[in-house]
Amino acid sequence: MMIGNFHAFIRALNQSGVDYVVLRGLHDGNPSPDEDVDFILKASHILKIIGVAARFPGSIPCDVYFDTYQSVECYPYFPPVFALKILEKKVKNNQDCYVPNDYYHLVSLLYHLTYHKGLIKGFNQNDGKITPENKYYETILYLIECNGFKDRFELSLNGFHQFLKNENFNMPYDMLVKWPKRNETIDAITKMEEQPLREELLTDKKNIVVFIIRDDAAQADIIEYIKGVISDNYSILLSKELTEEQINCAIQFTRGGNWIELDKKKFHLVAPYSIVVCRSNYVDTDGGGKEYLAKECAKIKNEIRTYVNENFPSKHKRHLIHGTDSPYEALDYIKKIFPQDYMKIITSKKF
Repeated sequence: MMIGNFHAFIRALNQSGVDYVVLRGLHDGNPSPDEDVDFILKASHILKIIGVAARFPGSIPCDVYFDTYQSVECYPYFPPVFALKILEKKVKNNQDCYVPNDYYHLVSLLYHLTYHKGLIKGFNQNDGKITPENKYYETILYLIECNGFKDRFELSLNGFHQFLKNENFNMPYDMLVKWPKRNETIDAITKMEEQPLREELLTDKKNIVVFIIRDDAAQADIIEYIKGVISDNYSILLSKELTEEQINCAIQFTRGGNWIELDKKKFHLVAPYSIVVCRSNYVDTDGGGKEYLAKECAKIKNEIRTYVNENFPSKHKRHLIHGTDSPYEALDYIKKIFPQDYMKIITSKKF
């Protein structure tokens, strides 16, 4: 998106009630000459910003990301739960432009550098440490000081990831694995996060599968049908309705944090409802277990969705259920949702 007369454009956005935040690209409140202005926007306001932008043609380059919409090759720029927090906690700068508060400015910037950029100019190519040549170096130091985080983490891509993980603002493991824009940093972080999962998952437990049943399936006869299909194909270890705390955890750390759906031009949350932990009957003898489990899970999900949508019609198509693509993803889900009991679940015949 190209615009002109930046401050008049911002005033028009405010007057139109557009829910936005300028994440990056400002210098002393004005558009920086050496980078794009990056917006994050409430997805339902996309037509509003297009209408406003049409009134201010110009040469200022802007990138627009959305709180829930798929911005990067079918994946959201931030997990929606994070994006919503950035918008919720926004503040106005001296030019009446909405920007992140100091905390969300820091974590969103570190997220951007760690998962979207990697070893760009201004990072040491050997150890990933940020150098003064990086255009965000001074901003990061300032924000660390503002937030009282001095000496809390190493100023490197790995240090940023560990800090974001401690703040529960990291890219979830299942999104790391699927992230389409691969680079050396993403690959290294994915490997680092997967290693302890590999070490914990015993050889004879590498057929673990997790299904999460969504709120749009929370109807007694539908639940009964879904569990019946799963039990016909898997050995169920645990079937449990999630508590509010577990639902919030699942929203944040499963499916890449993307539990938002578009229905009739409106976005809404379709929350996790219950979890089914099970074991496939497949025995991996040739190293192809991961691919087989993913295909088997996809087949079951499609069977369930097709049957329910045909036999339990509703106003819109329901997705009903999600499943894991690998045993490591399954273990990650179980660890996140049942941090105290996860080993008991996967090592027993039935929990």
